[in-house]
Amino acid sequence: MSENTSRLLKLLPFHSIFGIEWLEDKRTGKLHLIDFNARPFSSIGHLQDSGLNLPYFYYQELLGTDISDQTLKPVLQHKYWVDLKGDIKSFRQHQRRGNLSIGNWLLSLMRCRSFAFFRWHDLRPSLHILWTMLQHVGSSALRRLGGQF
Repeated sequence: MSENTSRLLKLLPFHSIFGIEWLEDKRTGKLHLIDFNARPFSSIGHLQDSGLNLPYFYYQELLGTDISDQTLKPVLQHKYWVDLKGDIKSFRQHQRRGNLSIGNWLLSLMRCRSFAFFRWHDLRPSLHILWTMLQHVGSSALRRLGGQF
């Protein structure tokens, strides 16, 4: 994947943070490009939590700071990452089908050490997500109650 990504980037007049996804055909081993996002991605905080502060390196490079001493393939500390809003939606679907208990879901969350939208030093994004989720739950409850009268 790294080789294919490097070859692709050499063809493009692009230099910035990006997200790329490849799909491997298990039968042939051939890789297919399925997504290229020319912007920081929502899980970029996961990289930082794992030991690679990509936005900081990019910022240093933009300033003209020599970053040639940085390891191209740093050793990252593995951490489980979760987008709690998406995970809650997924849990509800799996719970309805009987595939996942609340206890097992909570145990899986306890392994997570990296969260989308949540940082202790800036709670605003996570509070905003929590507020929108509560609004959704409240409006759903009101609709259900309205149908009973």
